[in-house]
Amino acid sequence: DDVGDSGNEAEAETEAAPIENQENPVNETNGEASQSGTNENERTRTDALPSGKYPVNDENCEKSYAHVFQIITATKTFKEHPDHARLQAHWLSVEARAAYQRRCLAEFRPEDLGCLLGTNDPEVIQGCLLIVNP
Repeated sequence: DDVGDSGNEAEAETEAAPIENQENPVNETNGEASQSGTNENERTRTDALPSGKYPVNDENCEKSYAHVFQIITATKTFKEHPDHARLQAHWLSVEARAAYQRRCLAEFRPEDLGCLLGTNDPEVIQGCLLIVNP
């Protein structure tokens, strides 16, 4: 299998078809997702997350994994982390991919995939992951 190959997956993520034909606009009014009593900075971030919708299926879960991996590992913070090589190796492992895939298929909503696939901003990615099945 091409489980460890992430070269073409990042390009392929743009091919995922949204459920609604939209360009993942920023949702300025979706405050429901952040009603968890968290700090104001987190609330502000989750209020402005991408709002596209993608079907929850094997292909879109894999695309979201590859996309999140590409965005997070490209950050200066990740590259400067003293344990980044081990973290990256784990993230590329079959076990980590399988665990993400299982969680995605079981818990993600179309909105969660739309949030993850609708941004290239690592802080927004973190916000998207915070609201998955809160």
